[in-house]
Amino acid sequence: MTPATRNVLLFAASFTLLTVGGAAIAIARAPIGWHQLAVVTTLSAAAIAVIAAATLATYAADVVRYRACGRAVGVVVPWRAALDTSVANFFFSWLTPGSTFGVPATIYMLGRRGVPWDATVVIAFGKAFTGVAVIVVASLVILAAGLGPRYDGRLVATALFGGTIFTALFATLVVAALRPAAAQARVARMFAWLGRRLRGARWVATGERVTHDAIDRLAGLRHGGAAPLVRLALAHAAYYLATATAGVVLLTAFGGAIDVRSACAVLVYIAFTYLAPTPGGAGFAEAMAVPFFGPLVDDGQAVAYVLCFRGLTLYVQVVFAVPYLLIAGGVGEILARAARARGGA
Repeated sequence: MTPATRNVLLFAASFTLLTVGGAAIAIARAPIGWHQLAVVTTLSAAAIAVIAAATLATYAADVVRYRACGRAVGVVVPWRAALDTSVANFFFSWLTPGSTFGVPATIYMLGRRGVPWDATVVIAFGKAFTGVAVIVVASLVILAAGLGPRYDGRLVATALFGGTIFTALFATLVVAALRPAAAQARVARMFAWLGRRLRGARWVATGERVTHDAIDRLAGLRHGGAAPLVRLALAHAAYYLATATAGVVLLTAFGGAIDVRSACAVLVYIAFTYLAPTPGGAGFAEAMAVPFFGPLVDDGQAVAYVLCFRGLTLYVQVVFAVPYLLIAGGVGEILARAARARGGA
């Protein structure tokens, strides 16, 4: 067995264990049986068609996101390159903590299809960072406006804290990207001060390099002006709305309604899975089924719904990627690049 294969299996095993553990916690709180999962078979043909179309639309919107990000840096991302990258990025992002291998997957799959290598780095970072920013900011607006269900106060506080921290970080980097030279100088002075106070701690040098790189890459997205950035934001919105559409329609099988509160609950839940510290939110996403959807449906139905929704929007992407990547290739090189990047850090 090659090291690359061993690493993939290790990541898959950890993802599976976390998912099973989170599901076990949720089921212990609200026991369910197979009959509750099987209620999805009671959906009408029209509802099934909408869910299928929305699921496919997530791939289509993700492909458009790569192309829009490419236009923002002044390069053309071919359709095939965008599709290969989408499948690979989903697979490695969901299986690795903090989407660690998602960026190397994006860089390699775009580069092997002819996108300039320097542009692939900006596209990978820009698409990932701005995409999370859109859903996190949207969830903060939803919570602040009280549009979602009547969540437990602790859940709202946790979501607001994590979302606010990320939003503040993103806003700071965006402002810095508007005037990169001045921002880089200030970053250098700040980390030099930290280095003196902390006697040259290794994390200070790493933090300075990461901050400089983040500013450079966000600044690179300004290449084409405002129009490409607007298209990128719309592509992000289309991606999350497609996912939310599938989630809301699926919720009707478990007693939910198609309304604003259901849609907002799904969007906030999606944001939570991005902020969770485990790969793809595994474990946390399943364990938090009742706090998120208990206000909308019975507790047991909430657990069954989350398992089905996760299966539809995440597990299926991981499973689909396995045969696709066996045909398209690139797994070994992606893992090698990720290992080199970690070694360099």
